[in-house]
Amino acid sequence: MRTLRCWQVAELPTLESAEEIVAATGTVFGQLVVLAVARDSAASVHLYDGDQGWRRVPLAGAAVAYPLVDLLPDGDILVVSSRCRRFRDGTAEDNAHVFDPAGAHVRSFCLGDGIEHIGVDAAGTIWVGYFDEGVFGNLGWDDPIGAAGLVRFDGHGRRLWTYQPPAGAEPIADCYALNVDARTTWAYYYTGFPLVQITDGRARAHTPTPVRGARHLLVHRDEVLFIGEYGDPMRLTFSRLTDDTVAPAVLVDTDDAPLHAFHPIATHGSRLYLHADHRVLWADLAENAGNS
Repeated sequence: MRTLRCWQVAELPTLESAEEIVAATGTVFGQLVVLAVARDSAASVHLYDGDQGWRRVPLAGAAVAYPLVDLLPDGDILVVSSRCRRFRDGTAEDNAHVFDPAGAHVRSFCLGDGIEHIGVDAAGTIWVGYFDEGVFGNLGWDDPIGAAGLVRFDGHGRRLWTYQPPAGAEPIADCYALNVDARTTWAYYYTGFPLVQITDGRARAHTPTPVRGARHLLVHRDEVLFIGEYGDPMRLTFSRLTDDTVAPAVLVDTDDAPLHAFHPIATHGSRLYLHADHRVLWADLAENAGNS
């Protein structure tokens, strides 16, 4: 049994009256971001500043449904809706909104419908993984932006790179897990559930594992930790890139007790950010390498 130890980063922020958390993430640089929305649809982000605690930034501008959130390297705040419509005249809704560090709305653009994951890398480019409706089309999209299942954009929404399956891998029908690190991105998807490594625009498919339906993954050297599988979203499975053997794993809390109820919010390489109860925790597969 592999063990992955967690450390506490912070308590979740204290919200304003009638606010509710709708999205949260840990960035590739280690910042914590929580997006909250009030009953009147007013949105704000809460940014964790370490010793200074949480800082609330009200966001001016459009309300976003089914949101995802991240930060760009210059401190701008990226809020993305997972859904958007394409109209008969060929125009489409902008579902990505960028706010400056003070919360002013500075630009918007369209990243396509059916977004399952977003991740911003160290260079500030935006990786987008799509679920099946974003790949095959819905809401007026006959030629979806996300037809390839995984696309990389710059901070203004311009397409920089589109996934093409490497030898041995099938096309993406549904991007189940996306791990965006500083320079390397990992994708795991249906069909076939290969684990694909992308560095400098080059994709390499590793041997598919027996794990099916995972929603998050961590990678350190040749070690892989899958979080979730069909029928059990909390199941942890340890594997290696070099073979198809698997073993069970467990997350342990700061008091060494097994952590059975948790919600992953971001993965970057070997690092996992999650919340449990009212706390934000992190774990690192590299810090736990080789233990059992």
